[in-house]
This record gives sequence, structure tokens and C-alpha cells, in this order.
Amino acid sequence: MKPRLLRRRVAVVTNIVAPYRTPTLRELARQVDLRVFYSAETESDRMWTVPRELPFDHEILPGHVLEVRGKVIYTSPRLISRLVVFRPSAVVVGGFSLPTVYALCYCVISGARLII
Repeated sequence: MKPRLLRRRVAVVTNIVAPYRTPTLRELARQVDLRVFYSAETESDRMWTVPRELPFDHEILPGHVLEVRGKVIYTSPRLISRLVVFRPSAVVVGGFSLPTVYALCYCVISGARLII
């Protein structure tokens, strides 16, 4: 009997639940043990309906939203502790943001890879 292969644990950190990302995240969840961490459910200028259920594990983290010069900044240092609990071997973020800094802190502490 062959030993069961462990699926790699991956976290994706993104700002809001965007329907155009769902197919890609669903496919990724078929390949790895995935959890998506959202900074918020939606933003006021988005014109889509957020689905009640998503086809992958996810969390919408509580935090504060700041608007500076028309840019939205999400602050949720709780992301670090949620990553510690999930223990991913890689964290994927979509660009430089405050959540990217939180993800970097987790990766430095844990040795996980940060993919920007």
C-alpha cells in the first residue's frame, strides 16, 4: 500500500470576494489544500452580488477599512494569527498592500514561501 500523499497547504490573500476570481480559486482548491482570506466582502463601488457560498474554504477577516486619496486600505492584523492556525507552506498575494506585509510577517516567522 502506498503512503497517502499530503496535499500542499496554500493560502491566498485578497481584498474582496470578486466573482471573476472564483473559477481560478475553485480549480486551485482541487489541486491543493486551499484557504482564501478576504479583507472584506465587497466595496461600495462594486456592482455584483456576493455569493452566499463559495466552492473553496475561505474566511472574511474583520478589520478596518481606510480610504486615503481614493485608495482603499485594509487593516486586519488578525490575518497573521489566522495564517498561523492554518499553517500554509505558501501564501499568495495579488500585489503590495498592508495584508501583504502581514503575510510577509507570517512567512518570516514560519519559513513559508510568499508569492506576490
